Amino acid sequence: MSTKLPVVRGADLVRALERTGWTQLRTKGSHVRMEREGHHVSIPLHNPLRRGTLATILDDVGMTADELRRPALSPDVFPSQSHRSTSAQHAHASVIALGIALTEGLL
Repeated sequence: MSTKLPVVRGADLVRALERTGWTQLRTKGSHVRMEREGHHVSIPLHNPLRRGTLATILDDVGMTADELRRPALSPDVFPSQSHRSTSAQHAHASVIALGIALTEGLL
Protein backbone atom coordinates (compact mmCIF):
# COMPACT_ATOMS: atom_id res chain seq x y z
CA MET A 1 0.00 0.00 0.00
CA SER A 2 1.21 3.39 -0.97
CA THR A 3 0.86 6.41 1.25
CA LYS A 4 1.87 8.77 -1.53
CA LEU A 5 -0.91 11.24 -2.28
CA PRO A 6 -2.39 11.15 -5.78
CA VAL A 7 -2.75 14.23 -7.95
CA VAL A 8 -6.43 15.16 -7.67
CA ARG A 9 -8.64 17.97 -8.95
CA GLY A 10 -10.96 19.55 -6.40
CA ALA A 11 -14.07 18.59 -8.40
CA ASP A 12 -12.93 14.95 -8.45
CA LEU A 13 -12.42 14.98 -4.69
CA VAL A 14 -15.94 16.36 -4.25
CA ARG A 15 -17.32 13.43 -6.33
CA ALA A 16 -15.31 10.90 -4.32
CA LEU A 17 -16.54 12.37 -1.03
CA GLU A 18 -20.14 12.30 -2.28
CA ARG A 19 -19.73 8.55 -2.81
CA THR A 20 -18.88 8.20 0.88
CA GLY A 21 -21.94 10.05 2.12
CA TRP A 22 -20.79 13.68 2.10
CA THR A 23 -23.30 16.17 0.67
CA GLN A 24 -22.69 19.56 -0.92
CA LEU A 25 -24.14 22.39 1.10
CA ARG A 26 -23.10 25.32 -1.08
CA THR A 27 -20.53 26.63 -3.51
CA LYS A 28 -19.03 30.05 -2.91
CA GLY A 29 -16.41 31.25 -5.32
CA SER A 30 -14.03 28.38 -5.98
CA HIS A 31 -14.88 26.42 -2.81
CA VAL A 32 -17.49 23.74 -2.12
CA ARG A 33 -18.74 23.35 1.43
CA MET A 34 -19.63 19.73 2.28
CA GLU A 35 -21.27 18.11 5.31
CA ARG A 36 -21.70 14.64 6.79
CA GLU A 37 -23.07 13.81 10.23
CA GLY A 38 -22.68 17.40 11.44
CA HIS A 39 -19.04 17.65 10.31
CA HIS A 40 -18.20 20.30 7.70
CA VAL A 41 -15.29 20.56 5.28
CA SER A 42 -14.45 23.05 2.54
CA ILE A 43 -13.00 21.76 -0.75
CA PRO A 44 -11.22 24.21 -3.06
CA LEU A 45 -12.01 23.57 -6.73
CA HIS A 46 -8.37 23.92 -7.73
CA ASN A 47 -6.75 21.93 -10.49
CA PRO A 48 -4.83 20.15 -9.06
CA LEU A 49 -5.18 20.39 -5.30
CA ARG A 50 -1.89 21.05 -3.55
CA ARG A 51 -0.49 18.05 -1.67
CA GLY A 52 -0.73 19.70 1.75
CA THR A 53 -4.30 20.83 1.08
CA LEU A 54 -5.32 17.31 0.01
CA ALA A 55 -3.57 15.79 3.04
CA THR A 56 -5.39 18.14 5.41
CA ILE A 57 -8.78 17.47 3.79
CA LEU A 58 -8.26 13.70 3.90
CA ASP A 59 -7.29 13.97 7.57
CA ASP A 60 -10.40 16.08 8.27
CA VAL A 61 -12.74 13.59 6.61
CA GLY A 62 -10.99 10.54 8.08
CA MET A 63 -9.87 9.07 4.76
CA THR A 64 -6.48 7.77 3.65
CA ALA A 65 -4.86 8.16 0.23
CA ASP A 66 -5.36 4.43 -0.36
CA GLU A 67 -9.07 4.71 0.43
CA LEU A 68 -9.33 7.60 -2.03
CA ARG A 69 -7.79 5.41 -4.74
CA ARG A 70 -10.39 2.62 -4.30
CA PRO A 71 -12.12 1.92 -7.61
CA ALA A 72 -15.56 2.25 -6.00
CA LEU A 73 -14.71 5.83 -5.01
CA SER A 74 -12.72 6.96 -7.98
CA PRO A 75 -13.46 5.16 -11.26
CA ASP A 76 -13.49 8.44 -13.15
CA VAL A 77 -11.12 10.30 -10.86
CA PHE A 78 -8.10 8.10 -11.60
CA PRO A 79 -9.01 6.24 -14.79
CA SER A 80 -5.42 5.28 -15.58
CA GLN A 81 -3.44 6.97 -12.81
CA SER A 82 -1.94 8.97 -15.68
CA HIS A 83 -1.93 12.75 -15.71
CA ARG A 84 -0.96 13.28 -19.32
CA SER A 85 -2.98 15.52 -21.60
CA THR A 86 -5.28 13.83 -24.10
CA SER A 87 -2.97 14.48 -27.05
CA ALA A 88 -0.01 13.12 -25.07
CA GLN A 89 -2.05 10.00 -24.24
CA HIS A 90 -2.83 9.47 -27.94
CA ALA A 91 0.82 9.95 -28.87
CA HIS A 92 1.86 7.50 -26.13
CA ALA A 93 -0.68 4.93 -27.38
CA SER A 94 0.61 5.34 -30.96
CA VAL A 95 4.20 4.74 -29.84
CA ILE A 96 3.13 1.60 -27.96
CA ALA A 97 1.16 0.32 -30.97
CA LEU A 98 4.15 0.96 -33.23
CA GLY A 99 6.44 -0.89 -30.81
CA ILE A 100 4.09 -3.88 -30.74
CA ALA A 101 3.84 -3.92 -34.53
CA LEU A 102 7.64 -3.81 -34.87
CA THR A 103 8.17 -6.61 -32.33
CA GLU A 104 5.59 -8.82 -34.00
CA GLY A 105 7.17 -8.22 -37.40
CA LEU A 106 4.10 -6.51 -38.83
CA LEU A 107 6.11 -3.52 -40.09
